[in-house]
Amino acid sequence: MKKIFISIALISLTYSFSIAGDNIAPTTQASSSKWNGFYIGVQAGHNWGDADVNWIDDTNTADEISYKGPTNQVDGGLAGVYGGYNYIFENGWLVGIEGEINKIGANDTQSTNYENGDDYPGDVEQKWDGSLKIRVGKIVGTFLSYITGGVARGGFHVKQYAVYDKNEIYFDKDMTLNGWTMGAGIEWSVSHNIHFRIQYRYTDYNDDTKRDNWTYNGDTSDNFTDATLDYNSHQLSLGLTYQF
Repeated sequence: MKKIFISIALISLTYSFSIAGDNIAPTTQASSSKWNGFYIGVQAGHNWGDADVNWIDDTNTADEISYKGPTNQVDGGLAGVYGGYNYIFENGWLVGIEGEINKIGANDTQSTNYENGDDYPGDVEQKWDGSLKIRVGKIVGTFLSYITGGVARGGFHVKQYAVYDKNEIYFDKDMTLNGWTMGAGIEWSVSHNIHFRIQYRYTDYNDDTKRDNWTYNGDTSDNFTDATLDYNSHQLSLGLTYQF
């Protein structure tokens, strides 16, 4: 619920700034020059993710068993870089393109209750993400409010252990998901070249399926596990931008 409130608040602020821009004198060329052209930046923030993993055991036998673990609440920090290009119209509207990539340290462990009552610990970790997005916004004085959206790609690691024994691994794989992302933000120009910003971004990834051999005390068996990862995330970040 907290993540939903954050997104609503940021989008509402963005809308308010845009409406206010219609009632304020047009942005001067001097002000617009702070936003036009290429820029780079660094950012840090927090990532909240919801990971659903569906498991299928013994996929090479007749007694195939499928089950779903509880949702992993993947939670942790992020740090990254971004860059892009802005084009400013005479009325103060901005259109741009931006790419970003983040190192993410977000993970969670949940136990799946198997049909015989045993618990199988499972880890989901988000390691990184990147995106390529369009930005559209309105400049009002020294502030830019904007919305953004585009495509995203993320790297994950999924692992499931056998009952109570982390020497026995049923699944241990890196997985890469592609999806779409959208968000909103507010940017503040504190000098001709330096900007600060706060941004919220939601990302919905398409699921991915991988297969792995079971491993018992370092020996690989003939049994397999398939895992399908379905993931979405919320990110809130603070950024420092240098405008060329």
